[in-house]
Amino acid sequence: MTRVRRALSIVVVATLFLVTLLLNWPVGTLLAALSNRLPSEVSIAPAHGTLLSGSITELRTVPSQGWPIGLGPLHWAWTWPASIRMTLGDRQSWQLTGKWRGIDSHWRLTGGSLDAFALRQWPASLAGTWQGELVADFEGMSCKAAQGSLVSRDIRLVTPAPVALGRGRLNFGCDGGAAPRLDLKIEDKPKLDMTATLELRPSDVRGELRGHLDANHPLADWWRLVDRQAEFPDIHRSFDR
Repeated sequence: MTRVRRALSIVVVATLFLVTLLLNWPVGTLLAALSNRLPSEVSIAPAHGTLLSGSITELRTVPSQGWPIGLGPLHWAWTWPASIRMTLGDRQSWQLTGKWRGIDSHWRLTGGSLDAFALRQWPASLAGTWQGELVADFEGMSCKAAQGSLVSRDIRLVTPAPVALGRGRLNFGCDGGAAPRLDLKIEDKPKLDMTATLELRPSDVRGELRGHLDANHPLADWWRLVDRQAEFPDIHRSFDR
C-alpha cells in the first residue's frame, strides 16, 4: 500500500508539473507548433503571453463560402480554480467570463462596440455600441438556460453608404435544453421594423428574417441591389446552412 501511495503521489506531482509548464509556455510557440492542425480557413495574427494569460492581435477566418471576418484584439486570463475572463476590442470592449463546476459552466457576456469585428471585405458592414449582458448556463455542450439582452441605440450601416438603422435588441435563449437561439430586432419606426432569428443546431444553422421595410427607407435602395425580386413593405426570408 505504501508503494501504491508513493506511485500515486509521483503521478500527481508530475501531472501538476506538466500542466503548470503547459499553461506558462509562450502561446506564440504553441500556436506555431499547432499551425498545421488549424483549419485552413483560420489564421491567427501575432500572439503574446501564455495560455494562462495572453493576447492575440487578430483572429481571422475566411470561409469557403461567404466573406472573411476578423476579431481582435483578444485578451484572456485564467484564474483558479476554473474560470476565464476574456476581452475583445480596444475601446468599449466586449467582456466574456466563464466559470466551471465539473461539466457545468456559467457564462456572462457584456456588450461592447462593433469596431472589434473587422468586416472590411463584406459588401455591407455595421457600426454601433451594444450595452447590457447575456447570461447562459451549460451542461457540457448543451445549453440549459439563458437570459438577458443587449441593446443598441445607434446601429448604423457604414458601407456601402451610411444609413441610420435606429435601435437594436439582441436576445439569446435556450430554455428547456432546446437548440440555442439568437433573436436580433432592429427598428427605426415607422419605416423599419425587422427581426432575424437564428437557431444554432449541432448539425446546421437555421434562420428567418421577417418584418417591415418601407420602400422609401434608405435601406431599401441597398436591399434592391441584393435582391431584385424584393417586395416592400413586408419582408420574409428563410435560410439554413
